[in-house]
Amino acid sequence: MKTMRKFWGTIAIAIAILAFTGSAIAQTAVMETRETRTETSPIIDREDVTPLDSRPATPVMTPAETAPLMRTLSDGHGPAPIIPGEAMDVDSRDIYIYVTLLAPIGPDPPDTVKIISKNCTDGNEAVEFKTDLGPTGYYGDFFNVYRDTLPLFFMTQLDTTPANRNLIGRTVIRFFTDDFEGTTELPDTLWQHYEGMSKGVCDTLINLFYAFTTVDTGASAPDGYSESSFPSWCMCEYDQSFYYHLTYGNTNFWSVPNADERFVNCSDLDPMGIRQIMEWDAVSQVPVVIAYKHSLFGWTDAPLMVGHVYEVSGDYAAIDARDDEYEYFQTYTPGIIPETDSVFTLAYSPIYGGRNIIMLPFKASIVEGITDRVTLEVSIEEAGSAHGIELKRIDVWNGSSFVWTQIAYEHSLFGWSENPHLRPGKVYYIYLETTSGTVSFTWPIT
Repeated sequence: MKTMRKFWGTIAIAIAILAFTGSAIAQTAVMETRETRTETSPIIDREDVTPLDSRPATPVMTPAETAPLMRTLSDGHGPAPIIPGEAMDVDSRDIYIYVTLLAPIGPDPPDTVKIISKNCTDGNEAVEFKTDLGPTGYYGDFFNVYRDTLPLFFMTQLDTTPANRNLIGRTVIRFFTDDFEGTTELPDTLWQHYEGMSKGVCDTLINLFYAFTTVDTGASAPDGYSESSFPSWCMCEYDQSFYYHLTYGNTNFWSVPNADERFVNCSDLDPMGIRQIMEWDAVSQVPVVIAYKHSLFGWTDAPLMVGHVYEVSGDYAAIDARDDEYEYFQTYTPGIIPETDSVFTLAYSPIYGGRNIIMLPFKASIVEGITDRVTLEVSIEEAGSAHGIELKRIDVWNGSSFVWTQIAYEHSLFGWSENPHLRPGKVYYIYLETTSGTVSFTWPIT
């Protein structure tokens, strides 16, 4: 009988130990799950049909706004832990659940927006857009359309407030026309503040950038209004001068700042009268022919790459006879600007020098704030800091006289002469120096 009592006593002790262990394991698992969920940020998945790099979703709330909000159910045994993962009081039997509240991410912006046409006629300027789906295809009620003279990549650049508004219109269908007039609700007076009160279309001094978002005003939208947490691809209508002269020649330096389905290969410039395309080799400090049209055998062709700079020239008679459509070098359909900047190899050689031709990148101009000589100098010298690189001079192409014209230089005694404004997408000829011998590096580093 005594043996039986010992046996059943042993069984009871084992059951108690297992129950206690199971409770501890469950509590540990709950805390680990809670910590994991607290530390892992939600990732917004988006598939774009446009063959360009996808963008990360822009955070919709500040860290202070997303601080954990705590609710406790207490039986009075010990204080609640201050932060998730903190050990509870040994005497506490409370369970604490931490919930992180995030603002809804809103409907996706349209995956594909393209510029399909534009009108350069004075007084009737217009830019027309088309999306792949209407707003309902993105679970929204309408698209917001924004315009600015700087590239639009982030929601923080899009403003609907009356004082700083760059919202120019809304559309409930797949089409939208920017006619620079607006509506009664959203009158368009923005262009009156652009340089020379220009509407920017077919103007080489003003370039316009656009972005779309989707807006949901249904029952599921907080307070009846929910906008995309990140914008569509940035689009641009970009114009560059086309100079030619019977005596001085017809050399031009053009960037390809945005995608244009009309200009995929060098031979696509043939209707403009262009017959030779070269690209600057910074290492050898000479231009290299990449494509040309032979009088007998036609084109030896090459692709035109978005973000690259080309030296183009052609036949005077063919250029003079080109259609009015090619009065400027215009890139606008679909007009999409890649999210990732082209990377330039910049170089200096004690023998050949440090001449480099660049296009001021769109994304870096916004992220790094490159707007003038001072900020460009900081950006380039930071990228070449391992080699002691210094920016010494900036030129722009003067098509009227067909020479590079100096707009800023550093004097050995008096410092920099000027601090000119610089425009994203424009071509610049820069001079670099260093005492480190022959060097090369990549820029930008954003």
